[in-house]
Amino acid sequence: CGRAQVDVYTLADDVTKGSISYAIGNGLSVSASADDNDDWDVGVTWSGGPLSVSYSTDEESAYEANASYNMGNGATMFVSTADANDWASIGIEFSF
Repeated sequence: CGRAQVDVYTLADDVTKGSISYAIGNGLSVSASADDNDDWDVGVTWSGGPLSVSYSTDEESAYEANASYNMGNGATMFVSTADANDWASIGIEFSF
């Protein structure tokens, strides 16, 4: 059983933007937004236990993908990539 949210609003430059997000269940959710200026974005996220994965793209085919794994004791392993400047990162994050 899912949960949906819809928003419509006008930005400062008189552009109307709408967005929708839907939590499908089992940790999976999708979202989309678009405006009357031909801009749009879509994304999907999944999380289950210590693992989470997300992917998003837009009208210019600019993408971003992220994955993380909570290793416990304040340590999280992550990997990310984005089409901007062919950027990629992998590492371990610590929180104290």
